[in-house]
Amino acid sequence: MQTIRFLLYKEFLQIFRNRFMLPILFVMPVVQLLVLSFAATYELKEVQFVIVDMDHSPSSRELAEKFQASGYFALAGVMPNMDEAIAKMDRGETRMILHLPPNLHRELASGKAAPIQLLIDAVDGVSAGLIQSYSGAIIRDFNTGMLMDIQSQTVSASLQRNQSIQIVPVYWYNPDLNYINFMVP
Repeated sequence: MQTIRFLLYKEFLQIFRNRFMLPILFVMPVVQLLVLSFAATYELKEVQFVIVDMDHSPSSRELAEKFQASGYFALAGVMPNMDEAIAKMDRGETRMILHLPPNLHRELASGKAAPIQLLIDAVDGVSAGLIQSYSGAIIRDFNTGMLMDIQSQTVSASLQRNQSIQIVPVYWYNPDLNYINFMVP
């Protein structure tokens, strides 16, 4: 304990001897906090993506529209095959490929599982994780809508009302999910 007291005494003597030390100790952290909170962004807007649509059905068009309507993704093109889409990703023109298999609409309408493939450029790991998270939420929303459509066709309306549960997330601290509100405090 005595050693810590001597070290603190020595450091305070050094601070008060050198007047340039005070701004460095107190002003610089505040400036860094303000500047870095705007520089280190975790927001994604209009991520360029391409679609390889092998189905060309209403379901595939609806899923593509959901991605575009989210505000996080911007359609950079519809590719006829995966080779061209991968080449576009290799050139850095797109960050994500959404591959929709043939018979997607038929599989979904019959209630079967329909695999959808996402290829994400993971050069920036944090951005890739965010792209995956946003994409997953959009696909889950699309899937829920499709399940509700299937249920409404097969189950009576009264039974469906009794079984449906809707979850609406509400963020109290940061309702707009503004990353600066998380970083600055």
